[in-house]
Amino acid sequence: MDYVLEKAKSALASVKDNNYAKSAVAGVLAVASAAANAAADITATTAELTDAKTAVLAVGVAVLSIVVGIMLYKWIKRAL
Repeated sequence: MDYVLEKAKSALASVKDNNYAKSAVAGVLAVASAAANAAADITATTAELTDAKTAVLAVGVAVLSIVVGIMLYKWIKRAL
């Protein structure tokens, strides 16, 4: 681990004194940030989420209906 830290320190020291190295590092960072921010095609993901929304909504309605049914049963049982 110390070897890696020493190499990193020496690399930073050489970049600090070298304008060409600074330009190279800036260029690499610019290209990397452009690639990281590239637009991704998310149409398939959006379609899958839309399909899943229908199923999740159906399950939610079923669970809510069961809970309300149980509450109504207890309410009616208590009233009688």
